[in-house]
Amino acid sequence: MYFTPPHEEIAKKKICRISGQEFFVTDRDLEFYEKISPTFAGTKYLIPSPTLCPEERMRRRLSWRNERKLYHGKCAKTGNQIISTYSHDKDYVIYDPKVWNSDDWNPFDFSANFDFSRPFFPQFNELMRRTPKPALANGFWENSDYCNQCYHLKDCYLCFCTDYSENCEYLYGSFESKNCFDCLNVEKCEYCYECIGCAHCFWAQKCTDCRDSRDIVFCFDCSGCHDCFGCTNLRNKSYYFFNEPLTEEIYKKRIEEYRKSSEKIQDPIRERVKMFMKNAIYRDTNNINCESCTGDFLHGCKNTYDSFAAKWLLDCKYISLCPGQTNNSHDIIGSLGSWDYECISVDGNSIGFSAYIYPNNTNVYYSHFVNSSHDLFGCSSLKKSHHCIMNKTYGTQEYENLCAKIIDHMRSTGEWGEFFPTEISPFWYDETVAMEHFPLSQREVVKKWWKWKWEEETSSYHGPYYEALQIDQYNEKVVGYELAQKNIEQILGGILECTVTGKPFKIIKQELVFHIEHQIQLPKKHPDQRHKERFSQRNPRKIYERTCAECHKNITTTFTPERKERIVCEECYRKLVY
Repeated sequence: MYFTPPHEEIAKKKICRISGQEFFVTDRDLEFYEKISPTFAGTKYLIPSPTLCPEERMRRRLSWRNERKLYHGKCAKTGNQIISTYSHDKDYVIYDPKVWNSDDWNPFDFSANFDFSRPFFPQFNELMRRTPKPALANGFWENSDYCNQCYHLKDCYLCFCTDYSENCEYLYGSFESKNCFDCLNVEKCEYCYECIGCAHCFWAQKCTDCRDSRDIVFCFDCSGCHDCFGCTNLRNKSYYFFNEPLTEEIYKKRIEEYRKSSEKIQDPIRERVKMFMKNAIYRDTNNINCESCTGDFLHGCKNTYDSFAAKWLLDCKYISLCPGQTNNSHDIIGSLGSWDYECISVDGNSIGFSAYIYPNNTNVYYSHFVNSSHDLFGCSSLKKSHHCIMNKTYGTQEYENLCAKIIDHMRSTGEWGEFFPTEISPFWYDETVAMEHFPLSQREVVKKWWKWKWEEETSSYHGPYYEALQIDQYNEKVVGYELAQKNIEQILGGILECTVTGKPFKIIKQELVFHIEHQIQLPKKHPDQRHKERFSQRNPRKIYERTCAECHKNITTTFTPERKERIVCEECYRKLVY
């Protein structure tokens, strides 16, 4: 559902040209489109109101973002082996990120003149295919080659959309964490395993939305706690077992029994945890220090609507995955800046209909992979450039005149005001984040004339598999990285088969050390499946109206009206929990 923010009036009711769903454009939306509309050659070129509903606009942007699908390939410049988000069957020029960031090639060698006899998007697609692309979208990483959309990583493996972290594996959307494994959206955590949405936690296992806690297992919405198991909604408690207070001695005995027990004994406990969680108290939103906002997992935001997983937003709409200060922007995935519209991963001001424009850019439109530039239109893979169109440099006045003519042309073709179409995305639909948020079958994708990875995914591995051992079978001590030899060679050299998908996967040394030291059973599911299951525990990015379970006032939440959880407003939540 879409809701009219306070102090806004519906100016237009429209029908989405893809979904057929009705959506609205408010008077404030029209003011925003007018303010961000660029001026070229003395004329202001108004950005029209969108033809797609917010949901389809998000899907379109996400279809240009491959985060987790990695492939082996070769750098087109050096011939060296690389890890890439582009599979070998795509006809793109892919460079090692370090080569792409160097001065060993010239992006202006791929320039083109704009052809006014053809639409813009096919021409831009051809330019994109000619210009080199970085294999991964990373920055400042050390020994973290199998990661993507990450910055400032050290000794990390298969981490995605994760920044300023060290010695971590299988993280997504996490920040400033160390020695964490298989986590989603954790921040400033250490030694955490299978946690979701936790912050400032030390040694937490299989916990969700906990803060400032340590030595907790299977906990939900606990804060300031330590030594708790299977607990919900606790504040500043210790030695609690399923919300029951115990003596320190009894509590530690129970925990030791659990850790040493087999999976057959642990399974009933896990089922008890699931049943216990159903009776927990859930906030209508997980927003912190927000004013006049709708969405979920917002922090320090004001006048922000239909936005998710973002910090320090001001006067924004339809924003997600923004790590810091963004204002006066709409329809963005990953942003630091102001007056931006319909973009993916941008850092700068007045950027429109573009993807991967970082850092420090201004007045960039319809461009892809640009850094430290200003005044660009329809450019691909440019660095430290200005007044360019299709990777060709012009004088200031010539640039403005030509931009004006191109926009007039795009108006006639119906392209002006639209983000890059999914049809020309460098990725198959089922490779992208769109598949996670908006899953479709192969038939549905093909029907829309979008791309699907046609060939069946097959494994090149045809050797023996082995069974994951119980943790108590590792009966020798581990000191640092000096691993005991019993069963170790078999594990590090062998292959496990996912118990759900059948896909093969490996256990690496760093991961094995963590599991042995902390007495955690080795995983039996492929990393992709584990991520999928964690991701499924988060509500979709949709907002619904329902009533508080306590005071019955109207609330907006990501919990659908038919969900049975006890959903309460912020005021009732504080009364009940604190």
